[in-house]
Amino acid sequence: MEFFFILVFAVTVVLGQEVLYERLWWKKLSARLEFGEEVLTEGEKGSIKEIIRNEKFLPIPALHVKWQVSRNLKFDTEANTAVTDMTYRNDIFSLMPYQQITRTLTFTAAKRGYFEGGRVELVSHDLFFTTSFSRQIFCKGSLYVYPAPVEAERLELVFDAFLGAYRARTRLYEDNFALKGLREYQDFDPFNRINWKATARAGSLMVNEFEYAASRRTLILLNLEPDSVWPRQELQEESIRLCATLAQQLSDDEIPAAVADGGEDSGELQFSSGPVHMRRLMEHLCRLDPEKLSAHFENTVAALEEGLKEREGFWPFFVLISTSQSPQLQRAYRELVRLSPGSLWIAPLYPEDTMELTDCPEAEAVRWDIRRG
Repeated sequence: MEFFFILVFAVTVVLGQEVLYERLWWKKLSARLEFGEEVLTEGEKGSIKEIIRNEKFLPIPALHVKWQVSRNLKFDTEANTAVTDMTYRNDIFSLMPYQQITRTLTFTAAKRGYFEGGRVELVSHDLFFTTSFSRQIFCKGSLYVYPAPVEAERLELVFDAFLGAYRARTRLYEDNFALKGLREYQDFDPFNRINWKATARAGSLMVNEFEYAASRRTLILLNLEPDSVWPRQELQEESIRLCATLAQQLSDDEIPAAVADGGEDSGELQFSSGPVHMRRLMEHLCRLDPEKLSAHFENTVAALEEGLKEREGFWPFFVLISTSQSPQLQRAYRELVRLSPGSLWIAPLYPEDTMELTDCPEAEAVRWDIRRG
């Protein structure tokens, strides 16, 4: 008889706690993922926090926290980690009533990109592990990994030649909307340059002095179209790094720049410099997917030429970054730079690749060798 009552009591406890956990396990239980940084650069260390909180009287004997993130974030520990097309984590926590657990995982950002926390699956059990429960939540954490800068010494040679050509053109075109300052009138100055208010204050003729359009605009054309049937991702990524580093150099020299890469917004050029502009540009390069860009970059170049012709008195300096050297692209770029002497073509290549820019003599060609990874 006693055995019967013990059995009934045991069954009642098991079933009762099972019903209790089924109804309450999720109540006041929270889990979230937080990146320790908002921005990293390729090769830098970062961290991600798992924050689990149980704010009720009911303990959670075992909580599986399952989530996934890009395999381009290389975790320092392989425990509870499986890497295939993504990196999959399955961490286990045991929480007492009113307890919070924070676990920090460190990783290396192996490749540029935009990464989000995404979906998190929680799997729990009752006290006797007879039943499991699950629920999914979404975390809003995000991380930008900027392209790594290229070697400074190598780029300095290219950039010095670029600035030399730039300065040689500073007397070609003046920008009448960019006032540089005032100076005294000289015999060769036209009368429409005289600033009469400044003249009255100074007691002598003063004229307006303007910036030069040639020294105030640069358009970087980033062509990631493959030059063969199989895309060479190393060359594409190096092209993106070149673009990012060159844009930063221009910004540091207060030279407004824009980037056209064949995407949907390539026709909406915004020339600017400074931290805000660079942040937007870097975030754009982080999200850039070469496979989603339009094919036949020469069409993008031709469209840019037509768009720039519509801007009166405006013709920027051009820098084309392109591994592909197709005859169609060479002809299109030749037409684009014929009114912009000194423009560049930078070609990221493997040492065994040949460089043959025979149809575009108007642009200075620069070879950028990279080693195979």
